[in-house]
Amino acid sequence: MLPISDPFYSLLKRILDANYNPEITFDEPRLAGVSTSPQSPYTFYDRHLMPSLVLKKVIYTPSITHALSKACDTAIQDFVDDGHKFTSNGYTFGPETGFRSLRDAHAVSAYYADHISRLCHRFAFRFCLQPECDTWQPAFWFMQRTTGNQFDFMTESWLEMKVDSAIECLHLDEDLKNSLSDATKDKMLDLWKKFPRLATWHMFAMTDPALAMLQTVKQNITFEWEFPHTTGLKTASYRHPPPDAPRSFSYISSRSSKRSNVRQAHRDEKRVTRTSKVIRPPKAAVKKSNYRPDFRHFLQRAWTKASTYDSTFIILNCGRYERIGIRHRASQTLYLSGVIDTINTRDPRYRKLHLGLHIAILKDAIERQELSDSLLKKSGQKRSAEDLEEKEISDSKRRKSNPPELTDSKLSEELAKRKLAVVNLDYGAFCSTSPSSFFRVGPSCCPGLANPAPSHGRKDKTKSSYNQAEYFLLTLKAPRGEGAVGIVHPATLEMTLENGDVLTENLILKLAFSSKQAEGLQREFEMYRYLSEHGVVEGILTVHGLFQDPESSAMGMLMSDGGQSLRRREKERSGDTEQVTTSDEEREAFLRILNSLHDAYVWHHDIRAENLLINSDNKVFIIDFDRAELNPRDDDIEQELVCMNDLLDGEYEYDMYY
Repeated sequence: MLPISDPFYSLLKRILDANYNPEITFDEPRLAGVSTSPQSPYTFYDRHLMPSLVLKKVIYTPSITHALSKACDTAIQDFVDDGHKFTSNGYTFGPETGFRSLRDAHAVSAYYADHISRLCHRFAFRFCLQPECDTWQPAFWFMQRTTGNQFDFMTESWLEMKVDSAIECLHLDEDLKNSLSDATKDKMLDLWKKFPRLATWHMFAMTDPALAMLQTVKQNITFEWEFPHTTGLKTASYRHPPPDAPRSFSYISSRSSKRSNVRQAHRDEKRVTRTSKVIRPPKAAVKKSNYRPDFRHFLQRAWTKASTYDSTFIILNCGRYERIGIRHRASQTLYLSGVIDTINTRDPRYRKLHLGLHIAILKDAIERQELSDSLLKKSGQKRSAEDLEEKEISDSKRRKSNPPELTDSKLSEELAKRKLAVVNLDYGAFCSTSPSSFFRVGPSCCPGLANPAPSHGRKDKTKSSYNQAEYFLLTLKAPRGEGAVGIVHPATLEMTLENGDVLTENLILKLAFSSKQAEGLQREFEMYRYLSEHGVVEGILTVHGLFQDPESSAMGMLMSDGGQSLRRREKERSGDTEQVTTSDEEREAFLRILNSLHDAYVWHHDIRAENLLINSDNKVFIIDFDRAELNPRDDDIEQELVCMNDLLDGEYEYDMYY
């Protein structure tokens, strides 16, 4: 601790002694008429985490809080022993935690950000990266995912380095930036690239279900991970998880760590898929009117997020109560603290505990950054020729090339017959053990193939099993983009014909998850159907149908791959993220496509560089019709043409056209 004579002593003591204000309340009156019932947290992605990353055990570890408190004491003592001092330059933060009425999970997250994290990450930055810093300007953001809903039972929050992701450059106040060496700035940017989310918070509304849920799991448990229930196709694969930082597990008692000392002795294996003669999709789950929160469901959700971004620390907080988890990758174990009372905790006090937590988060990331660099130097960045040869042989055995006589129309015709899409994930932290089954709920939009289909997303009658000639396989790769309607994945199609030939193609699967996104995707799909029926085909992607997963309710629109956006191409060419450049031929083609839309009485309503694509054959496309409308006014048509011309001329102005 600081000596009493230090001018900063009194303020630091008040900072560390703060708990949550005892008068925080759940703002129930303002939610009159709004449903506050929690929904199941499972998402489509949660079921597809690779087997070597899924959670297997939860070890109840109440000693975590005292260990983090000690980490805080040690950091302050080391700071003082090394001759450093706290500056009052620019310090404007009051130590008290204010009263607030918390409307939902977002309000809980905002309260934590304002009263806990914004102070803690500033101190942690000094202790771990820049002890001589002469400003209190932040180097981190505490972020949260917003939805625009009237009420959210849960929301995701995270700590990240302050970086402008569009240009991959530190986004710091000038005083702070000037105080940092080039080496420190490089280290910070590299931390962001390796670990974009330094820790994972899941915040809950301060309702009775959340209060009760966070007080469960007070003993060790074996965790049963929820996978998709499709049978008949199984993928066996093992990839080593990223390394753990040994220092992070000094916060766990040796007694607890011995219980879970089961480091896997696997080697990395090739991805091997075994397919039976038939695929058996799961039956649609009967949805209960009221979901009863199960802490294990929310642990799977939080663990998946932490695995996706390779975070070690998982915090679950409902305003009144909290649990802190430490993710041990090698043993697939979560060490979970006891219940932390944010108002009444005494040893340690709440903000001191979280200063220790922020210090631990940052030290963990720095240690893993160094481990990653060390492993990269040892292994080398390039695979050996032998490894590449093995992969080529494996791929050639698994996939047959398309027959020479196959045309796009033939592939589209064959796809249009299939009622089931079997979907795997294979990128980053995801490698499906079993696939998800997406049933067709909308027909192909290819001209001549757009057969009638049930409206409003209702699927045809399903069967209990499908043979290889009745379904097709999609393997999703890392998302290419995310928008209001959902997430866009490149997808590799594999489709077995009756004669045994395997057709392959690179496609796009656009996934929608919430009911609002699904409505937008259905609107977009209907617009593609309209364009197909009215003969508008130039520059319009081929849509092969609309599909839905009964387990997660995710909806997917399968379409051809139009290549990269003008925005992406310009960034790769010049680094410019404001304007784009095009050739005369490209300009003429885009204007011709837009005019054909207008001739069909379609107003796109969202012309942007992100929605203009060009492929490797220099063919151009206009995409994203979720905002499109029919029978527009003449003024809307004229303004959209102005928008397109300005964009192609490099004179585009945001928020000026719609």
